[in-house]
Amino acid sequence: MMQYMKAIRATLTTSQPVITEDEFQTMFYKIDDLHEVHTEFLNELKNKTSQLTSNGDIYVGEVFKKLASIFLLINIIYISVKIVILYYINILGWSYTFIWCIFT
Repeated sequence: MMQYMKAIRATLTTSQPVITEDEFQTMFYKIDDLHEVHTEFLNELKNKTSQLTSNGDIYVGEVFKKLASIFLLINIIYISVKIVILYYINILGWSYTFIWCIFT
């Protein structure tokens, strides 16, 4: 995924970009953060799978629990931001476009 992102990003400064800057930001929103989380997950998983217990078992549940807790936190933040956006739209009458400009 990262190589595709870099290749597409490189075209943005050319005379014929593959996509617009806005499309790029939408397509690859937070991809660096997601890549970091998954790289850490993979490294921890590799580390755990190299550790056998005395009876030959491998326990990887903690690694998955940690990943799940990260995604739960991300979901909570997403929902919180969505509530704030809906508040501004419904209560204060702000336009979605105006709010998008503030939060991005």
